[in-house]
Amino acid sequence: FDSKIFRSLSPLILRPGFLTTEYLIGRRVRYIPPLRLYIFISIIFFLIFKFSNPFSGSVMNQDNEMTQDIFDYFADNHWHKVFFILLPLFAVVIYLFYRKTYKDFLPHFIFSLHFHSFLLLLLSFYKVIISYIATEFYTFNKFFFGSVIIAYHIYLFYALNRVFNSRKGVLVLKGVVI
Repeated sequence: FDSKIFRSLSPLILRPGFLTTEYLIGRRVRYIPPLRLYIFISIIFFLIFKFSNPFSGSVMNQDNEMTQDIFDYFADNHWHKVFFILLPLFAVVIYLFYRKTYKDFLPHFIFSLHFHSFLLLLLSFYKVIISYIATEFYTFNKFFFGSVIIAYHIYLFYALNRVFNSRKGVLVLKGVVI
């Protein structure tokens, strides 16, 4: 943990694809390395998921409680496996769609590391909001989750555009498939 984390978090959140392009053109000293950033954010993510308990004490019907129990069980026991598998799988998918831009696999893996780091931050923010602020408002939680999904897709399109610089129509088609 050093000052590079603060220099890296702002562009990671506010400038999709910026850290990847900086890394690929050789400007690496100012920012935390992509794998270290991903590991750091993963630790924060899993700590937040482990120590926050959404809907505790809230009024929900039986179906929502059962759904939440299933989600909690999945989050506690399988999220780390899912992200461990999705990271390289996502990089392979990106490579298949954008191998003409970068012939090597490494740029696609770096993109995947940065994108998943953002995704983990976004999900951490979501978890904190629903666990501590909006525990009583189940409808708000569904709306907020929808907003997270929209933010995820917008971020993906901007990041793909910045790193791989394809035409807008092609970008939308590939982004939807990805």
